[in-house]
Amino acid sequence: MPSGLDALKAKYKLNQESETYLQQRLEKTGKLLDTGATVEEARHAHEEVTLKYAGDFDFEGDVKEFFVPSPSVKDGIPIDVLKPLLVNRRPNILIYFHDGAMVFGSRKTSSIICKILAIEARCIVINVEYRLAPEFKFPACYDDAKCVVRWVMMNKALIGAGNESKVGVAGSGAGGNIAATVAHEVPGIAYQVLIYPFVDFRFGQPSVEEFHVGLKSQEHLTWCTEQFLNTAEEVTNPRVSPLLQPNFTKLPPTLIIVAEIDSLRDACYEYKKKVKEAGISVESMLCKGTVHGFFSQPGHFKETNRRAREKIINFMKKYGS
Repeated sequence: MPSGLDALKAKYKLNQESETYLQQRLEKTGKLLDTGATVEEARHAHEEVTLKYAGDFDFEGDVKEFFVPSPSVKDGIPIDVLKPLLVNRRPNILIYFHDGAMVFGSRKTSSIICKILAIEARCIVINVEYRLAPEFKFPACYDDAKCVVRWVMMNKALIGAGNESKVGVAGSGAGGNIAATVAHEVPGIAYQVLIYPFVDFRFGQPSVEEFHVGLKSQEHLTWCTEQFLNTAEEVTNPRVSPLLQPNFTKLPPTLIIVAEIDSLRDACYEYKKKVKEAGISVESMLCKGTVHGFFSQPGHFKETNRRAREKIINFMKKYGS
């Protein structure tokens, strides 16, 4: 198989946004994926790229920081509550978990997309700063997420919503994994939006091998998994790999956004199949010609991001109103 960008273009019709993005990455680093050799280098590289392509956005509204009480985090779990000037009478509450393979990413890297979603959906968005690996390995991120979701459900008025406001969860990549696991564990969630989520840390699907030269190479996935988990056996824990959950019947309505050129693509469809077989309402959207990571970079992936947001907002209105 040819390597790099040529390999992708030989089989898939990249949209212009993705082709330009990959070409710029290659010109700068000589490779499609540049996370660095250490955790700190990986975090710096991820933040630099994300902020470069996230763009700017003039948010008209209030951004308030809260610290959610937690038995595991001394000073509480930091969250940003974004409330636009114009919100619906009973605003939706969307709790958003950022991407970054459980190792990198932050409220900062997801700030722009959270602000855009809040304005366009006229809803309150909660941007969560969950603990990262390897400093805090499994199950820290899930414990933080559950703590935040339960706190939000009990403090709707405090964050500017109404008692009847519905709460949904969403996330991209690793954040989609966290949202999926929380939806299995916390009752009362109105809907979940999973954007190219990690749902199977075994990484045995054909798309993982197909895109081994791409933005989520097997080597990169293995490295991130080693940072995140305590033992190799934990990849089969249903919290880590929600595709392996024994029961899907209690899930809320589900939307899965899939990037066509993504190692995680096939697992997304396997997850959709499980949700559908359980009798849960599930929708998906395939973003053709698009690579993993586009959602947190709306400044560059303008059209793809716009179409994905339109699908997400319509879904939120359907199940969150």
